[in-house]
Amino acid sequence: MKTNKKAIVLAVASGILLGVFVIQPITVSLHAFDSHVQGESWFSYLMDSYGQVLSFTDMKGTLLAMFYGVMAALFVMMITTKRRKKTE
Repeated sequence: MKTNKKAIVLAVASGILLGVFVIQPITVSLHAFDSHVQGESWFSYLMDSYGQVLSFTDMKGTLLAMFYGVMAALFVMMITTKRRKKTE
């Protein structure tokens, strides 16, 4: 079975984008909300974490989110490749 390079690049890119722009802000805002509950809404923490992600001030967190996004994308590709081999 030949691996499709375009599919690999698409999976890795989507994993990075999902990890950096969806998963990281949500987890950071939930952690901040849980740590500092003072009657504020979670939405304000979410907006602060999106500002932090878009300004790339937390480079360590961004790199970690990119790493986990790539790992998740490769894991999904591994599972789909195994399913394709079983059906063939």
